[in-house]
Amino acid sequence: MHSGVVILIPAYRPSDALSQLVDQLRQRGAERVVIVDDGSGADYLELFQTIKERDRADYLAHPTNRGKGSALKTGFGFVAEKYPDAIGVVTADADGQHTAEDIIKLADRLSGNPSAMIMGSRRFAGQLPWRSRFGNTLTRKIFSRLTGQQVSDTQTGLRGIPADWLDWLITLPGERYEYEMAMLLGAKERGLTIVEEPISTVYEPGNRSSHFNPLIDSWRIYRVLLRPRRPLTGPRLVKLPPNYLRSIATVSDRMPKLYYHPIKLARDFFWLRLSVLAQLASEYAVRKDYCLDFACGSGIFLPTLSRMFKQVVGIDLEMTEAKQLAGDYQLPNVQLIEGDIATAELNRQFDAIFSADVLEHFSDLQLPVRQLKQWLGPEGVLLTSLPTENWLTRLTRIVGGYKKPWDHYHTGREVENFLTASGFIKIASRIVVPLFPLYYLGVWRKR
Repeated sequence: MHSGVVILIPAYRPSDALSQLVDQLRQRGAERVVIVDDGSGADYLELFQTIKERDRADYLAHPTNRGKGSALKTGFGFVAEKYPDAIGVVTADADGQHTAEDIIKLADRLSGNPSAMIMGSRRFAGQLPWRSRFGNTLTRKIFSRLTGQQVSDTQTGLRGIPADWLDWLITLPGERYEYEMAMLLGAKERGLTIVEEPISTVYEPGNRSSHFNPLIDSWRIYRVLLRPRRPLTGPRLVKLPPNYLRSIATVSDRMPKLYYHPIKLARDFFWLRLSVLAQLASEYAVRKDYCLDFACGSGIFLPTLSRMFKQVVGIDLEMTEAKQLAGDYQLPNVQLIEGDIATAELNRQFDAIFSADVLEHFSDLQLPVRQLKQWLGPEGVLLTSLPTENWLTRLTRIVGGYKKPWDHYHTGREVENFLTASGFIKIASRIVVPLFPLYYLGVWRKR
Protein backbone atom coordinates (compact mmCIF):
# COMPACT_ATOMS: atom_id res chain seq x y z
CA MET A 1 0.00 0.00 0.00
CA HIS A 2 1.23 3.51 -0.89
CA SER A 3 2.32 5.44 2.21
CA GLY A 4 0.73 8.61 0.88
CA VAL A 5 -2.82 7.30 1.34
CA VAL A 6 -4.53 7.97 4.68
CA ILE A 7 -7.24 5.61 5.99
CA LEU A 8 -10.05 7.55 7.68
CA ILE A 9 -12.65 5.71 9.78
CA PRO A 10 -15.53 7.60 11.43
CA ALA A 11 -16.90 5.56 14.32
CA TYR A 12 -19.93 5.75 16.58
CA ARG A 13 -20.23 3.16 19.34
CA PRO A 14 -18.21 0.54 17.48
CA SER A 15 -17.67 -3.10 18.40
CA ASP A 16 -14.33 -4.85 18.90
CA ALA A 17 -14.38 -5.43 15.13
CA LEU A 18 -12.95 -1.92 14.73
CA SER A 19 -9.85 -2.87 16.71
CA GLN A 20 -9.42 -6.01 14.62
CA LEU A 21 -9.81 -4.01 11.41
CA VAL A 22 -7.12 -1.51 12.41
CA ASP A 23 -4.80 -4.39 13.34
CA GLN A 24 -5.34 -5.96 9.92
CA LEU A 25 -4.74 -2.66 8.13
CA ARG A 26 -1.48 -2.17 9.96
CA GLN A 27 -0.38 -5.70 9.09
CA ARG A 28 -1.07 -4.95 5.41
CA GLY A 29 1.08 -1.85 5.34
CA ALA A 30 -1.30 1.00 6.24
CA GLU A 31 0.96 3.60 7.88
CA ARG A 32 -1.57 6.38 8.41
CA VAL A 33 -4.88 5.55 10.06
CA VAL A 34 -7.19 8.21 11.49
CA ILE A 35 -10.12 7.33 13.76
CA VAL A 36 -12.85 9.90 14.49
CA ASP A 37 -14.93 9.05 17.55
CA ASP A 38 -18.28 10.70 16.85
CA GLY A 39 -19.40 11.12 20.46
CA SER A 40 -19.56 7.43 21.41
CA GLY A 41 -19.40 8.23 25.12
CA ALA A 42 -17.42 7.07 28.14
CA ASP A 43 -18.26 3.39 27.70
CA TYR A 44 -16.12 3.29 24.54
CA LEU A 45 -13.09 5.25 25.69
CA GLU A 46 -11.13 2.13 26.61
CA LEU A 47 -11.64 0.62 23.14
CA PHE A 48 -10.50 3.80 21.41
CA GLN A 49 -7.54 4.21 23.77
CA THR A 50 -6.40 0.65 23.03
CA ILE A 51 -6.55 1.28 19.28
CA LYS A 52 -4.70 4.55 19.66
CA GLU A 53 -1.86 3.11 21.74
CA ARG A 54 -1.49 -0.36 20.24
CA ASP A 55 -1.92 0.55 16.59
CA ARG A 56 -0.53 4.08 16.75
CA ALA A 57 -3.61 5.46 15.04
CA ASP A 58 -4.50 9.14 15.14
CA TYR A 59 -7.52 9.63 17.37
CA LEU A 60 -9.99 12.51 17.14
CA ALA A 61 -13.18 12.84 19.17
CA HIS A 62 -16.42 14.78 19.10
CA PRO A 63 -17.80 15.47 22.59
CA THR A 64 -21.30 14.57 21.37
CA ASN A 65 -22.69 12.67 18.41
CA ARG A 66 -22.78 15.00 15.39
CA GLY A 67 -23.24 12.56 12.53
CA LYS A 68 -21.13 10.69 9.99
CA GLY A 69 -20.83 13.66 7.64
CA SER A 70 -19.52 15.84 10.43
CA ALA A 71 -17.02 13.16 11.46
CA LEU A 72 -15.77 12.84 7.88
CA LYS A 73 -15.28 16.58 7.59
CA THR A 74 -13.39 16.63 10.89
CA GLY A 75 -11.14 13.87 9.54
CA PHE A 76 -10.61 15.64 6.20
CA GLY A 77 -9.53 18.81 7.97
CA PHE A 78 -7.13 16.88 10.18
CA VAL A 79 -5.58 15.03 7.23
CA ALA A 80 -5.14 18.23 5.21
CA GLU A 81 -3.29 19.84 8.12
CA LYS A 82 -1.20 16.93 9.46
CA TYR A 83 -0.48 15.11 6.20
CA PRO A 84 -0.11 17.82 3.53
CA ASP A 85 1.93 15.39 1.42
CA ALA A 86 -0.92 12.84 1.27
CA ILE A 87 -2.12 11.87 -2.20
CA GLY A 88 -5.56 10.98 -0.92
CA VAL A 89 -7.86 9.57 1.74
CA VAL A 90 -9.76 6.29 1.84
CA THR A 91 -12.87 6.47 4.01
CA ALA A 92 -14.17 3.22 5.54
CA ASP A 93 -16.99 2.32 7.88
CA ALA A 94 -16.45 1.04 11.41
CA ASP A 95 -19.38 -1.41 11.41
CA GLY A 96 -17.55 -4.36 9.82
CA GLN A 97 -18.93 -3.92 6.29
CA HIS A 98 -15.53 -3.23 4.78
CA THR A 99 -12.71 -5.74 4.87
CA ALA A 100 -9.07 -4.79 5.27
CA GLU A 101 -8.35 -6.37 1.86
CA ASP A 102 -10.89 -4.13 0.14
CA ILE A 103 -9.68 -1.00 1.93
CA ILE A 104 -6.11 -1.68 0.84
CA LYS A 105 -7.31 -2.46 -2.69
CA LEU A 106 -9.05 0.90 -2.88
CA ALA A 107 -5.97 2.68 -1.51
CA ASP A 108 -3.83 1.06 -4.21
CA ARG A 109 -6.35 2.04 -6.90
CA LEU A 110 -6.38 5.63 -5.62
CA SER A 111 -2.59 5.85 -5.61
CA GLY A 112 -2.62 4.87 -9.30
CA ASN A 113 -5.44 7.30 -10.14
CA PRO A 114 -5.06 10.22 -7.72
CA SER A 115 -7.41 12.61 -9.54
CA ALA A 116 -10.60 10.49 -9.35
CA MET A 117 -12.98 9.41 -6.62
CA ILE A 118 -12.76 5.62 -6.30
CA MET A 119 -16.06 4.10 -5.16
CA GLY A 120 -15.97 0.71 -3.46
CA SER A 121 -19.11 -0.79 -5.02
CA ARG A 122 -20.85 -3.72 -3.40
CA ARG A 123 -22.53 -6.47 -5.39
CA PHE A 124 -26.19 -6.50 -4.39
CA ALA A 125 -26.92 -10.18 -4.86
CA GLY A 126 -27.72 -13.10 -2.61
CA GLN A 127 -29.16 -12.86 0.88
CA LEU A 128 -29.12 -9.16 1.69
CA PRO A 129 -31.32 -7.11 4.01
CA TRP A 130 -34.41 -6.06 2.07
CA ARG A 131 -34.11 -2.43 3.14
CA SER A 132 -30.51 -2.26 1.89
CA ARG A 133 -31.30 -3.82 -1.48
CA PHE A 134 -34.40 -1.68 -2.08
CA GLY A 135 -32.89 1.56 -0.79
CA ASN A 136 -29.76 1.34 -2.89
CA THR A 137 -31.63 0.33 -6.04
CA LEU A 138 -34.05 3.24 -5.75
CA THR A 139 -31.34 5.76 -4.91
CA ARG A 140 -29.01 4.79 -7.73
CA LYS A 141 -31.85 4.94 -10.27
CA ILE A 142 -32.90 8.41 -9.17
CA PHE A 143 -29.27 9.56 -9.09
CA SER A 144 -28.72 8.21 -12.61
CA ARG A 145 -31.86 9.88 -13.93
CA LEU A 146 -31.01 13.27 -12.44
CA THR A 147 -27.29 13.35 -13.23
CA GLY A 148 -26.72 10.97 -16.14
CA GLN A 149 -24.03 9.22 -14.08
CA GLN A 150 -24.27 5.46 -13.64
CA VAL A 151 -23.13 4.55 -10.10
CA SER A 152 -24.00 1.04 -8.95
CA ASP A 153 -23.61 1.76 -5.21
CA THR A 154 -24.37 5.36 -4.28
CA GLN A 155 -24.43 4.63 -0.54
CA THR A 156 -21.08 2.93 -0.12
CA GLY A 157 -18.94 4.39 2.63
CA LEU A 158 -15.72 2.95 1.16
CA ARG A 159 -14.37 5.72 -1.02
CA GLY A 160 -10.97 6.84 -2.23
CA ILE A 161 -10.78 10.64 -2.33
CA PRO A 162 -8.00 12.73 -3.91
CA ALA A 163 -6.20 15.05 -1.50
CA ASP A 164 -6.95 18.15 -3.56
CA TRP A 165 -10.68 17.55 -3.07
CA LEU A 166 -10.52 17.92 0.72
CA ASP A 167 -10.81 21.71 0.91
CA TRP A 168 -14.10 21.89 -0.97
CA LEU A 169 -15.47 18.70 0.61
CA ILE A 170 -15.17 20.32 4.02
CA THR A 171 -17.45 23.13 2.82
CA LEU A 172 -20.22 20.84 1.56
CA PRO A 173 -23.52 20.90 3.47
CA GLY A 174 -24.63 17.81 5.36
CA GLU A 175 -23.75 16.47 8.78
CA ARG A 176 -25.06 12.91 8.71
CA TYR A 177 -25.51 10.18 6.10
CA GLU A 178 -26.80 12.67 3.52
CA TYR A 179 -23.28 14.12 3.33
CA GLU A 180 -22.07 11.21 1.23
CA MET A 181 -24.81 11.91 -1.33
CA ALA A 182 -23.84 15.60 -1.33
CA MET A 183 -20.28 14.46 -2.03
CA LEU A 184 -21.38 12.53 -5.12
CA LEU A 185 -23.52 15.38 -6.41
CA GLY A 186 -20.73 17.87 -5.79
CA ALA A 187 -18.29 15.75 -7.78
CA LYS A 188 -20.73 15.57 -10.68
CA GLU A 189 -21.41 19.31 -10.65
CA ARG A 190 -17.67 19.98 -10.88
CA GLY A 191 -17.14 17.48 -13.69
CA LEU A 192 -14.85 15.34 -11.53
CA THR A 193 -14.20 11.71 -12.34
CA ILE A 194 -15.90 8.90 -10.44
CA VAL A 195 -14.52 5.36 -10.82
CA GLU A 196 -15.97 2.17 -9.36
CA GLU A 197 -14.03 -0.71 -7.84
CA PRO A 198 -15.90 -3.94 -6.94
CA ILE A 199 -15.68 -4.95 -3.26
CA SER A 200 -17.10 -7.68 -1.07
CA THR A 201 -20.63 -7.36 0.29
CA VAL A 202 -20.55 -8.00 4.04
CA TYR A 203 -23.67 -7.90 6.21
CA GLU A 204 -24.13 -9.34 9.68
CA PRO A 205 -27.51 -10.94 10.51
CA GLY A 206 -30.05 -8.17 10.99
CA ASN A 207 -27.37 -5.55 10.27
CA ARG A 208 -27.32 -4.83 14.01
CA SER A 209 -24.17 -2.69 14.06
CA SER A 210 -25.55 -0.13 11.61
CA HIS A 211 -26.75 3.19 13.05
CA PHE A 212 -28.62 4.11 9.87
CA ASN A 213 -32.24 5.06 10.57
CA PRO A 214 -34.28 3.88 7.56
CA LEU A 215 -36.86 6.65 7.87
CA ILE A 216 -35.01 9.71 9.14
CA ASP A 217 -31.71 9.14 7.31
CA SER A 218 -33.42 8.11 4.07
CA TRP A 219 -35.45 11.32 4.21
CA ARG A 220 -32.26 13.34 4.64
CA ILE A 221 -30.60 11.61 1.68
CA TYR A 222 -33.54 12.12 -0.67
CA ARG A 223 -33.92 15.73 0.44
CA VAL A 224 -30.36 16.33 -0.77
CA LEU A 225 -30.80 14.23 -3.92
CA LEU A 226 -34.07 15.83 -5.00
CA ARG A 227 -33.47 19.41 -3.95
CA PRO A 228 -33.54 21.89 -6.85
CA ARG A 229 -30.14 22.07 -8.47
CA ARG A 230 -28.68 25.38 -9.56
CA PRO A 231 -30.86 27.22 -12.09
CA LEU A 232 -30.98 25.73 -15.58
CA THR A 233 -31.57 29.02 -17.32
CA GLY A 234 -28.21 30.45 -18.28
CA PRO A 235 -27.81 34.23 -17.86
CA ARG A 236 -25.83 34.52 -21.10
CA LEU A 237 -28.47 33.12 -23.44
CA VAL A 238 -29.61 35.50 -26.20
CA LYS A 239 -33.18 34.39 -26.88
CA LEU A 240 -34.27 35.67 -30.29
CA PRO A 241 -37.86 36.96 -30.80
CA PRO A 242 -40.19 34.44 -32.48
CA ASN A 243 -41.46 37.01 -35.01
CA TYR A 244 -37.93 37.73 -36.18
CA LEU A 245 -37.13 34.03 -36.50
CA ARG A 246 -40.33 33.42 -38.41
CA SER A 247 -39.44 36.22 -40.83
CA ILE A 248 -36.04 34.79 -41.78
CA ALA A 249 -37.07 31.10 -41.79
CA THR A 250 -38.05 31.30 -45.47
CA VAL A 251 -35.09 29.89 -47.34
CA SER A 252 -34.85 26.33 -46.05
CA ASP A 253 -35.98 24.05 -43.25
CA ARG A 254 -32.73 24.48 -41.35
CA MET A 255 -34.39 26.39 -38.52
CA PRO A 256 -36.57 24.13 -36.34
CA LYS A 257 -40.04 25.62 -36.02
CA LEU A 258 -40.01 24.94 -32.30
CA TYR A 259 -37.83 28.03 -31.85
CA TYR A 260 -40.80 30.16 -32.87
CA HIS A 261 -43.64 27.77 -32.04
CA PRO A 262 -46.97 29.55 -31.29
CA ILE A 263 -47.16 27.77 -27.92
CA LYS A 264 -44.77 29.60 -25.60
CA LEU A 265 -44.14 26.57 -23.38
CA ALA A 266 -42.97 24.54 -26.38
CA ARG A 267 -40.51 27.14 -27.63
CA ASP A 268 -39.29 27.93 -24.10
CA PHE A 269 -38.41 24.27 -23.60
CA PHE A 270 -36.48 24.20 -26.88
CA TRP A 271 -34.55 27.33 -25.97
CA LEU A 272 -33.83 25.84 -22.55
CA ARG A 273 -31.54 23.26 -24.14
CA LEU A 274 -29.29 26.01 -25.44
CA SER A 275 -29.43 27.80 -22.10
CA VAL A 276 -28.15 24.71 -20.33
CA LEU A 277 -25.41 24.21 -22.94
CA ALA A 278 -24.30 27.82 -22.40
CA GLN A 279 -24.17 27.26 -18.66
CA LEU A 280 -22.19 24.04 -19.07
CA ALA A 281 -19.72 25.83 -21.32
CA SER A 282 -19.29 28.56 -18.72
CA GLU A 283 -18.47 25.94 -16.10
CA TYR A 284 -16.33 23.44 -18.00
CA ALA A 285 -14.53 25.31 -20.79
CA VAL A 286 -11.09 26.05 -19.36
CA ARG A 287 -10.48 28.81 -21.90
CA LYS A 288 -12.97 31.07 -23.66
CA ASP A 289 -10.94 32.11 -26.70
CA TYR A 290 -12.15 30.03 -29.64
CA CYS A 291 -15.32 28.02 -30.12
CA LEU A 292 -16.89 26.14 -33.01
CA ASP A 293 -20.63 25.86 -33.65
CA PHE A 294 -20.56 22.56 -35.49
CA ALA A 295 -23.28 22.31 -38.18
CA CYS A 296 -24.71 25.57 -36.89
CA GLY A 297 -27.75 25.49 -39.20
CA SER A 298 -29.69 28.75 -39.05
CA GLY A 299 -27.26 30.27 -36.54
CA ILE A 300 -29.68 30.46 -33.61
CA PHE A 301 -26.88 30.00 -31.05
CA LEU A 302 -24.39 32.45 -32.60
CA PRO A 303 -25.47 35.62 -30.71
CA THR A 304 -25.04 33.78 -27.41
CA LEU A 305 -21.68 32.27 -28.33
CA SER A 306 -20.36 35.61 -29.60
CA ARG A 307 -20.78 37.02 -26.09
CA MET A 308 -19.10 34.06 -24.42
CA PHE A 309 -16.03 33.58 -26.65
CA LYS A 310 -13.50 35.90 -28.28
CA GLN A 311 -13.83 34.20 -31.66
CA VAL A 312 -16.67 32.00 -32.96
CA VAL A 313 -16.63 29.84 -36.07
CA GLY A 314 -19.83 28.39 -37.51
CA ILE A 315 -19.76 25.72 -40.20
CA ASP A 316 -22.54 24.11 -42.22
CA LEU A 317 -23.50 23.15 -45.77
CA GLU A 318 -25.99 26.00 -46.25
CA MET A 319 -25.94 29.21 -44.21
CA THR A 320 -28.32 31.73 -45.76
CA GLU A 321 -30.28 32.23 -42.54
CA ALA A 322 -27.14 32.20 -40.38
CA LYS A 323 -25.52 34.89 -42.52
CA GLN A 324 -28.57 37.13 -42.29
CA LEU A 325 -28.81 36.59 -38.54
CA ALA A 326 -25.11 37.36 -38.00
CA GLY A 327 -25.51 40.56 -40.00
CA ASP A 328 -28.72 41.68 -38.30
CA TYR A 329 -27.24 41.10 -34.83
CA GLN A 330 -23.86 42.61 -35.76
CA LEU A 331 -21.58 39.78 -34.70
CA PRO A 332 -18.10 40.89 -35.79
CA ASN A 333 -16.33 38.06 -33.97
CA VAL A 334 -18.30 35.36 -35.83
CA GLN A 335 -16.82 33.67 -38.91
CA LEU A 336 -19.14 31.54 -41.05
CA ILE A 337 -17.80 28.75 -43.24
CA GLU A 338 -20.21 27.34 -45.80
CA GLY A 339 -19.04 23.90 -46.86
CA ASP A 340 -18.72 20.21 -46.17
CA ILE A 341 -17.05 19.22 -42.92
CA ALA A 342 -15.22 16.45 -44.79
CA THR A 343 -13.19 18.99 -46.76
CA ALA A 344 -13.19 21.94 -44.37
CA GLU A 345 -9.76 23.15 -43.29
CA LEU A 346 -9.89 24.85 -39.91
CA ASN A 347 -6.56 26.36 -38.97
CA ARG A 348 -6.88 26.02 -35.22
CA GLN A 349 -8.10 23.81 -32.40
CA PHE A 350 -11.02 25.00 -30.29
CA ASP A 351 -11.59 25.53 -26.58
CA ALA A 352 -15.23 24.47 -26.99
CA ILE A 353 -17.19 22.79 -29.77
CA PHE A 354 -20.98 22.85 -29.70
CA SER A 355 -22.88 20.06 -31.42
CA ALA A 356 -26.53 20.79 -30.65
CA ASP A 357 -28.90 18.21 -32.15
CA VAL A 358 -26.50 17.42 -34.98
CA LEU A 359 -24.81 14.04 -34.69
CA GLU A 360 -28.02 12.01 -34.84
CA HIS A 361 -28.40 13.29 -38.45
CA PHE A 362 -25.26 11.47 -39.69
CA SER A 363 -25.98 7.95 -40.89
CA ASP A 364 -22.25 7.18 -40.48
CA LEU A 365 -20.83 8.76 -37.32
CA GLN A 366 -17.19 8.04 -38.10
CA LEU A 367 -16.54 11.16 -40.20
CA PRO A 368 -18.08 13.83 -37.92
CA VAL A 369 -16.65 12.31 -34.75
CA ARG A 370 -13.19 12.04 -36.32
CA GLN A 371 -13.35 15.72 -37.30
CA LEU A 372 -14.58 16.77 -33.87
CA LYS A 373 -11.70 14.94 -32.24
CA GLN A 374 -9.24 16.60 -34.60
CA TRP A 375 -10.62 20.11 -34.06
CA LEU A 376 -10.95 19.91 -30.27
CA GLY A 377 -8.01 21.33 -28.33
CA PRO A 378 -6.15 19.33 -25.63
CA GLU A 379 -8.12 21.04 -22.85
CA GLY A 380 -11.21 21.68 -24.95
CA VAL A 381 -14.73 20.43 -24.29
CA LEU A 382 -17.31 19.05 -26.69
CA LEU A 383 -20.89 19.95 -25.73
CA THR A 384 -23.67 17.82 -27.17
CA SER A 385 -27.45 17.89 -27.19
CA LEU A 386 -29.05 14.64 -28.34
CA PRO A 387 -32.69 13.50 -28.53
CA THR A 388 -33.63 10.58 -26.31
CA GLU A 389 -36.15 9.16 -28.83
CA ASN A 390 -38.19 7.63 -26.02
CA TRP A 391 -41.96 7.62 -25.58
CA LEU A 392 -41.87 11.10 -24.09
CA THR A 393 -40.18 12.39 -27.22
CA ARG A 394 -42.84 10.80 -29.40
CA LEU A 395 -45.64 12.16 -27.22
CA THR A 396 -44.17 15.65 -27.31
CA ARG A 397 -44.02 15.56 -31.10
CA ILE A 398 -47.68 14.58 -31.24
CA VAL A 399 -48.68 17.41 -28.87
CA GLY A 400 -46.46 19.90 -30.71
CA GLY A 401 -47.81 18.87 -34.09
CA TYR A 402 -44.61 17.86 -35.83
CA LYS A 403 -43.04 14.62 -37.00
CA LYS A 404 -39.73 12.96 -36.27
CA PRO A 405 -37.18 14.15 -38.85
CA TRP A 406 -36.58 11.49 -41.47
CA ASP A 407 -32.82 11.76 -40.96
CA HIS A 408 -32.69 10.96 -37.24
CA TYR A 409 -30.57 7.87 -37.71
CA HIS A 410 -29.50 7.40 -34.08
CA THR A 411 -30.85 7.80 -30.57
CA GLY A 412 -29.00 9.94 -28.08
CA ARG A 413 -27.64 6.90 -26.25
CA GLU A 414 -26.34 5.39 -29.48
CA VAL A 415 -24.42 8.59 -30.27
CA GLU A 416 -23.04 8.80 -26.72
CA ASN A 417 -21.88 5.17 -26.89
CA PHE A 418 -20.12 5.91 -30.18
CA LEU A 419 -18.37 8.94 -28.69
CA THR A 420 -17.16 6.83 -25.76
CA ALA A 421 -15.88 4.11 -28.08
CA SER A 422 -14.11 6.78 -30.18
CA GLY A 423 -11.94 8.12 -27.38
CA PHE A 424 -14.15 10.71 -25.68
CA ILE A 425 -14.97 10.68 -21.97
CA LYS A 426 -18.12 12.33 -20.60
CA ILE A 427 -17.28 14.60 -17.67
CA ALA A 428 -20.73 16.08 -17.05
CA SER A 429 -24.31 15.62 -18.16
CA ARG A 430 -27.71 17.16 -17.71
CA ILE A 431 -31.30 16.32 -18.46
CA VAL A 432 -33.05 19.54 -19.39
CA VAL A 433 -35.96 18.90 -17.03
CA PRO A 434 -35.33 16.20 -14.36
CA LEU A 435 -37.56 13.13 -14.69
CA PHE A 436 -38.67 14.38 -18.14
CA PRO A 437 -35.79 13.26 -20.38
CA LEU A 438 -36.39 14.56 -23.91
CA TYR A 439 -32.75 15.51 -24.53
CA TYR A 440 -29.42 14.33 -23.16
CA LEU A 441 -26.91 17.15 -22.73
CA GLY A 442 -23.29 16.15 -22.27
CA VAL A 443 -19.82 17.62 -21.78
CA TRP A 444 -16.95 15.59 -23.24
CA ARG A 445 -13.16 15.66 -23.30
CA LYS A 446 -10.68 13.65 -25.31
CA ARG A 447 -8.96 10.86 -23.41
